[in-house]
Amino acid sequence: MLKQAGIIAVAALGALPVAGPVSAAPTTKSFTFTCAFPNVGDRQVKVEYDTDFPASVPAGEPMPGSTLTARVPVSDSLAAELRQNQDLNLEDTEALRNLTITDSQGRRPLRYTDAPHPLVLADLLGSGTRTASYTAVTNGPTFTKPGDVTIETGPLVLSMLSGHWIPLPPDGLPGLITDWAPCNPDPGQDLTLGKVQVTPAPPKKLDFGVKGTTSLRGSEPIALSGSLKSEYDASTGEVSGDLSLDPVTGHFSIAGFIPATADLAFSPAGRTTGTFNGKTAGLSSPMNIGLTSITAFGIPVGGGTDCRTTAPVQFNATGSASDDYSAEVSGDYELPAFENCGPLTFLVNAFLPGSGNPLKLSLTR
Repeated sequence: MLKQAGIIAVAALGALPVAGPVSAAPTTKSFTFTCAFPNVGDRQVKVEYDTDFPASVPAGEPMPGSTLTARVPVSDSLAAELRQNQDLNLEDTEALRNLTITDSQGRRPLRYTDAPHPLVLADLLGSGTRTASYTAVTNGPTFTKPGDVTIETGPLVLSMLSGHWIPLPPDGLPGLITDWAPCNPDPGQDLTLGKVQVTPAPPKKLDFGVKGTTSLRGSEPIALSGSLKSEYDASTGEVSGDLSLDPVTGHFSIAGFIPATADLAFSPAGRTTGTFNGKTAGLSSPMNIGLTSITAFGIPVGGGTDCRTTAPVQFNATGSASDDYSAEVSGDYELPAFENCGPLTFLVNAFLPGSGNPLKLSLTR
């Protein structure tokens, strides 16, 4: 039997990191476990947890890690039994794996990272502390949807380095046996360590520069430019904002041979809405289109400040999005009839309105 102090060291679980404006006071909870110690039998062990889980966190934001400490007081009787079994130390770093979180995505382990100098060892033979403790720092998850999150403890394992030597091959060195003591929570306990409310994320401001092209019936491609100032809800993927397009000039061919030019002006008829979900994007924007000037063979033939579509054009476009929410979207739209364009309004409506007008937009941040 080796003459050295037996040590018991207990590893505990990681905690949910604090994030958002609402924090909770640190709390301490204790649970009892029944552990099956080799050559000793079933013994009850108490585990105390110090936690500082936040009261609430916003959806869609990664949470920084926070700490959780677990302590295991070792009774004199248990220490004596472990000494009789020649156990040199006991450590429960495996217990880190028993912390779980349950949210809208289901139940899963809460990941962790060792804290600096995480172990405090319980001295089984000497006059030192008889309480082992372990501290870890969690890798905070991101909760995508509002709701309640529950953090629980569960079964854990204690590992023990025994004083029993085992022989190894002639070219090796003797080693020590590692024993394992599985521990199950005693029945009738609420194993909840904490609850966190995931609140709707505050809208994130997303401002885009807009470039693109469109074509009207009989026109050459028309270059578009402008901006979109919007707010994004990370918990739902929804975006809402104001699309502004700069005035442009379009070149047309009336009846297939009459060259015409029109100055187009765009005015929003409502909010632009859409979604950014993963790698996809979709936008819908109602827009009034005006013809401030129309010329044929260089001669003004209509248009004006009141010349515009009789109803808003509905721009609908879908496509791909990148991690910074920049997007490439496309679609087509129907151009309604125009009104108040002068004596030749009928001629404007004879060649411009119609469906299938293509639209491509690039949104960059």
